[in-house]
Amino acid sequence: AAGASRPPHNIVGFPSSRPRGDHIRRATVGNMLAADDLRIGQSIEFKVGDETHIAMIVGRSPKCEDSDATHCVEIVTAKDRPEQAVSLDQSFGLMTGGIVGAVPTKYKFKGFHLPPLPDHQQHHCTDRRFLLCFALALGMCCRIAVYAFRNGRIGNMHHAVDYEGRMCGIDVPGKRMAFWCRRKDSDLINLRHPICVEHCPSSNETVHQCWDHANQSLVEMRDYPTGVFLHSPYCWPKEERLLEQVREARENSVPSPGKLLVGMPRAAIWVIPIAAGISSLIGYVYFKLLDRFVDCVVDIFVKFTSYLFLVAGCYYLLIYWKVYNSTRNLVVGCLLISVSLFAFMFLWSDKAQSSLNRAAGCIEAACECITEEASLLLEPLIAMVLRMLILLAFLVVLVLLVTCGAPQIVAGRARHGWGYTSEQEFYICYMVLMFLWMMELTTSLSQYVLAWVTERWYFTPYVDDVKIDKKHGAVFKGYANALRWHLGTLAYGSLLIGVLRIPRIFLKIIKILTNLVMNKGSRGRVCKCADQGIGRINKNAYIGVALTTESFMQAAISADMMLNENKDVQSIAWLNGMQGIFQLGGLILITAAAGFGTFVWVTLTKICGPDDAVRDALIWVGCIVAFPIGLSYMTLFDTVGDTILYCWAVQERRYNYHKERLNKRNGGNIRGMFSTFMSSMSAEDAFGEERAKVNYAPPALRELLLGRQPRLASLSPGDLFW
Repeated sequence: AAGASRPPHNIVGFPSSRPRGDHIRRATVGNMLAADDLRIGQSIEFKVGDETHIAMIVGRSPKCEDSDATHCVEIVTAKDRPEQAVSLDQSFGLMTGGIVGAVPTKYKFKGFHLPPLPDHQQHHCTDRRFLLCFALALGMCCRIAVYAFRNGRIGNMHHAVDYEGRMCGIDVPGKRMAFWCRRKDSDLINLRHPICVEHCPSSNETVHQCWDHANQSLVEMRDYPTGVFLHSPYCWPKEERLLEQVREARENSVPSPGKLLVGMPRAAIWVIPIAAGISSLIGYVYFKLLDRFVDCVVDIFVKFTSYLFLVAGCYYLLIYWKVYNSTRNLVVGCLLISVSLFAFMFLWSDKAQSSLNRAAGCIEAACECITEEASLLLEPLIAMVLRMLILLAFLVVLVLLVTCGAPQIVAGRARHGWGYTSEQEFYICYMVLMFLWMMELTTSLSQYVLAWVTERWYFTPYVDDVKIDKKHGAVFKGYANALRWHLGTLAYGSLLIGVLRIPRIFLKIIKILTNLVMNKGSRGRVCKCADQGIGRINKNAYIGVALTTESFMQAAISADMMLNENKDVQSIAWLNGMQGIFQLGGLILITAAAGFGTFVWVTLTKICGPDDAVRDALIWVGCIVAFPIGLSYMTLFDTVGDTILYCWAVQERRYNYHKERLNKRNGGNIRGMFSTFMSSMSAEDAFGEERAKVNYAPPALRELLLGRQPRLASLSPGDLFW
């Protein structure tokens, strides 16, 4: 059984060790590829006349031993797959010999036609040049952090500001509270001219010197009862009428980032762990729901989405007719009802139900993998810790950079506003961009590790319906592999994916529109740009890197060829990426739950007092913290599901290639291949038996590809409760 758990060499088709002498240096041959090695199993594309051919590198063979050619290739697009000796010019991307003859013909890289299995390819450092660029970028971050710690004034945090722009407690020593005086001509509060006081007035028997805007001078005004709410630096009125005036004014005004920053309570830091804990818990519960009741989740999602927009639209129309006759309410109500009608027509159609059923099957296969490879559940937690560390580090530096622009008192004059030099503005923008890059890099690292673990789990064969001899601590080994060999690739890929994400979405929209309105020629050009251009630059490249240890651009081409141009498994194209509906729903659920939990915590603890502006800001902070954590869980489902499909495509490609190769070598009859030890078995039975010994695909995936039926009726209330 232990021997059967490793991929047998006769199914692999190539030896497990890396052969020597079959790798040459190759210069850029298009598709933005840097110089790299052409390896056994990779393919090139070239034209002979009007025909396009694909040739796969097969190394040395008896037909090529006596030749001076650099490579031996197999023309996979030809009927009999002939092996030919060719010379590949590494400087100009030209090939001669074989089918092209003596005329130099341009070729371009087409990725792995026959990828190796896990651990059959020794990993090496990829995209080394960009690793140096990434190190320089991090060095610049360290320099900015040193500047922020030297020049930042963290003491400017958590202070109110008076009408002259002075910070209470710093510019006005001993007076840390801000108090709004009464107006001289009415019982209302003068919200534009707060003053700094030592203690909040508790009655109307005291007076303070307040600014009178009409006379442009200080006048003595009688106080009113106020109170302090925990960490708030303001004196809040106790009278309900005055308190409502203050709250309404704070809601309608948009404070500057500097004023909002200094008005934050010190206990606001607890928002980060609270939102992180809530989002982690909801993410785990969501995984369990998908694992047990994926079809019920689909059914609830369809019904909830359809009826939610309908109810919301009716609510706005009711407000328009009964409460507030506003054109805005009428437009929003009609728009929401239109969306609900579209949801009813689209999500409830037979075609949509079939697509959702297939997506549910992908998620079910991914959940089966995650359940069996329990270490995969650790990856979202590790990714969460990494994201939290990156978030905290950049948040501290950015806060210090923001406080560098806090205005100073010069020659006794009051502060007038927050301002920054050109250098400080550059530092802030650079750190924001680096933060986005580092978050994208963390996502890319997670995707690579998940792909690395899933590929090794998948290609561990089933023995008596159980995968044995699995790797222990696979997630930690995946992180070690990524950081040791592919950090440059991850940095390069994350930068490209982050920069090109919006153009990719735009091209996909254009592709959908062109399919409806344009002719075939124009549609083909747009689709080629969307599919074979920047459309290839996505997370699927990391699936290829984890298996074939290629550079990012090479792996992107290989993965696209395997998933979208694989004639051996044509159903992969429509299965790949269909679980996005579950990712979007889970991401919205996790983020909304964290925001609601933050709202409940802020309301119960009253750390913001009646200040709704600060409360809303903390809720947004909670949602921002929860978003990357929810993204970690959704990355788990998405990457594992797509990797399983990729592995299935690789398995079928390798199996069919090996079968055709045996037929070719034995004159179309493979009986002689096994006659020495299986004389009583027919050729097809022999090959079928050989395939049965290497059973990789999980049951959920096999069921999905053969035809999956929803299992809503089999779920009882007791199952839901359990």
